[in-house]
Amino acid sequence: MRCRVDTMVHLIGTAPTVDLGGAKLVHRFTSRVAAARRLLADPTTTRHLKQAEKQLARFTTQLDAAMAKHKVAADLGATLRTLATGASTTLRALGA
Repeated sequence: MRCRVDTMVHLIGTAPTVDLGGAKLVHRFTSRVAAARRLLADPTTTRHLKQAEKQLARFTTQLDAAMAKHKVAADLGATLRTLATGASTTLRALGA
């Protein structure tokens, strides 16, 4: 799950700002993923896993809204959504 979050950080950091809907959305996406990444640092508690899952769920909601308005490039958005959903599912299983 950490590798998925790290991949998300890399994609958001290297993608052109235009493909992610502008500087404001890039900042929102970066802050959500960074918060999840910080919560997943060692040592990880059950509470941190649940909070990280919540951050990724909020990221997915924001990403879906931006994609619905065609602000985020479809291929990049789909990749980020797949990574976020996979990480969130794993976190849900670990935190239960």
